[in-house]
Amino acid sequence: MTPVTQQWLPAIQQAGFIDQIQQSHHLYNLHQVDQNFWKFVDGQWLELFGYDAAKQAGCFDDVCYNLAIPIPNQNATNQIDLAATYAASLLIAECKAEEEPFKTAHLDKLSAIANMIGGSFVVKLFITARSRRKTDPRHMNSFLDQAKARQIVVVTGEQLPDLATILKQETQQPTYARV
Repeated sequence: MTPVTQQWLPAIQQAGFIDQIQQSHHLYNLHQVDQNFWKFVDGQWLELFGYDAAKQAGCFDDVCYNLAIPIPNQNATNQIDLAATYAASLLIAECKAEEEPFKTAHLDKLSAIANMIGGSFVVKLFITARSRRKTDPRHMNSFLDQAKARQIVVVTGEQLPDLATILKQETQQPTYARV
């Protein structure tokens, strides 16, 4: 369990998702009250964390999380974990709290959605709760190179406390200039 998730445990208990928390060393035993809790723990918390950070940034006209975008002429949708507008700009983010989030497929999905809705005019972020320091440096460097090639800003667990600032900066002065 990540340190950020651990910080959320009292709020989760107060909200009624769990009624008991038992900790033994680095292991947690949680008694579940509501099935929706597991969706939250499995990654929805990071989407909500991103949503809250975007609200705290104070620069967006509109912020939404878990946004479904219909695919034209198909009975399917693309899901955006976080979307925010600023003036005529759009920022989208893929949020991953999974054990091994640094997969090129996640970047491909984010890039494909951005191309569908605005191409290089869309600011793209990949946000994960996982630490870059706990990933093989060669794998991490390869992932970061792939993200850079797709003009995607990567935000890792170490940077989550600064997410509001990063979102504001990427909206007002994006790392990758819009062409």
